[in-house]
Amino acid sequence: MGHFDEALTALGVTPSQRTAIMEVCNQSTIAAFLQSADNITAPGGQHVLYDVRTVEGELRVQAVCIKDIDIPLIAGKMDDPELRQTKMDMIIAEGDHPLYKSQYIELDLRIVDGDPRAKIEIVGAQHLASRDNDTIQ
Repeated sequence: MGHFDEALTALGVTPSQRTAIMEVCNQSTIAAFLQSADNITAPGGQHVLYDVRTVEGELRVQAVCIKDIDIPLIAGKMDDPELRQTKMDMIIAEGDHPLYKSQYIELDLRIVDGDPRAKIEIVGAQHLASRDNDTIQ
C-alpha cells in the first residue's frame, strides 16, 4: 500500500481523486458492475488487476476482473477435480439459469476532481460471460 500511495502522490492526485481511486480499487466498482448483470459465476477463483495513470491529462483507472471456476481459490492450489466437474455439470445443464463458468470484466474509468467529492465516469466497459458453450456480452 505504501508503494501505491507513493504512486498516487507522484501522479499529483487531489484528496477527492484519491478517495475515488481507493473506492474503485477496493473492488466496490467491480462488485457494483457484477450486481448490475443478470448472470453470476459459480464459485471459483478471481483475479482483479488495476492500472492508475494519467491519459492525455485525465486521471484514469483501468480495471480488469477475471473470474473462472478453474482459477484456484487459494493461490497455488487447484480445487478438487470432482467439485469442479460438479460445478461444470450444473453450469452446462439445460434450462434457463444465471450460472456461468467464467466472466471477464474490463472497465475504463475517468476520475474527475470535484469539491468535496470526485466523480467517477465510465469511459468504456466490456463484460463477457461464458458457460464454455456460449458467450454473452
